[in-house]
Amino acid sequence: MIAGLVICPIFAWALEQFAPTPAEVRMLPPFCADRLEKGSGGKNVASAAQLGKGNYLHIHHYCFAVNFVNRARQARDPKDRSYNLGLAKNNYKYVIKGTEPRFWMRPQIYVELGKVHLQLKEAGEASRLFNDAIAFNPEYEPAYLALIDMHKESGLGKEALDVATAGLGYVPGSQSLKKAYLALGGKEPFPEPARKAESLPSDTLPPAPAPQDAGTPGGTALVPTAEGTSATSTIAEPGGSPIPETGCRFCPPEDIQRKWRESFNGAKDQPAK
Repeated sequence: MIAGLVICPIFAWALEQFAPTPAEVRMLPPFCADRLEKGSGGKNVASAAQLGKGNYLHIHHYCFAVNFVNRARQARDPKDRSYNLGLAKNNYKYVIKGTEPRFWMRPQIYVELGKVHLQLKEAGEASRLFNDAIAFNPEYEPAYLALIDMHKESGLGKEALDVATAGLGYVPGSQSLKKAYLALGGKEPFPEPARKAESLPSDTLPPAPAPQDAGTPGGTALVPTAEGTSATSTIAEPGGSPIPETGCRFCPPEDIQRKWRESFNGAKDQPAK
């Protein structure tokens, strides 16, 4: 009984440290306040209807992920930054596994998770996630821009131009893609628009909100334990594959990916920059 009295306050403290503070909630999308403050039921909650009942049930892990990215951005200690990025990564994976395979926020979630992988020097995973976002919705501009930036950072100008060219085929009005296309050596006239992508099912919800400036299925989410440490909690796989089998259309050659892996293995014991 005495041990229980000791453990309960520790668990409460761990949960308090894990969950966003009221000030942090104000920095998150509005649906986060609904989910975190009004519970999982979603009755008479507009954001629950917008997200879909099954997605609303798990969306708080997206909110946790964005909040951990925000904490990582503000962290002064490199170890704290890496720790928060790790928590963000696991919570993004959690919400990918828990939400519906055709959830309309998936491209945004893939891109934000990809940016977290980049900060953790896991470029191969980032590349695959950016490709998955494009495969899910070829008109999702942020995925092309993220891939372009990643290829430019790796010195892959041709690959970056290929991405910009393909992006303009689906988002011909994008000023950002036009700017990148010209900067990478592309010439006017700009690429012809591609044939309209196959429309999503009629029950698809409106476009996702503006992506967060952040940062693969099969992941787990970190949750506080009674001892104040982190444990893993597995989510059952929903029907269908959450991430499309893309073949990673815009991934760089295998030798470049091998160098990425070698670079990560050499840097994994170093603090994230």
